[in-house]
Amino acid sequence: MHSPVPVALALLACAVCAVLAAPAAQQKTPFKFPAPGSPPPPPPNQRHGQLGGYVDRQKGVGTSVHINGQGDAWVSRNGNSRVTVDGHYGQYISGPAKGAKDYGGFVTFKHNF
Repeated sequence: MHSPVPVALALLACAVCAVLAAPAAQQKTPFKFPAPGSPPPPPPNQRHGQLGGYVDRQKGVGTSVHINGQGDAWVSRNGNSRVTVDGHYGQYISGPAKGAKDYGGFVTFKHNF
């Protein structure tokens, strides 16, 4: 039997990514019309993030559910440096592989010179 602690940590990492992805404060910047079909780029010092998931069915293995999250934990005032947190969790919910889990995460520091 697997310990529930790693599962809880993976889910906590995904939740932290989602919370950190929310903008801390809205900044007023002049609006520029984007190129047709593309969204406007955010200011370089704004925090970014995303949360996603999917369900996968493999014949002979089973059905698995996956969730992943990514978000900026810190961004410098000028936007040249940032710390990003990523996490993922997946588990088979049916079939011969039922109960098998995959989880993990990492922290990245990036600086643009």
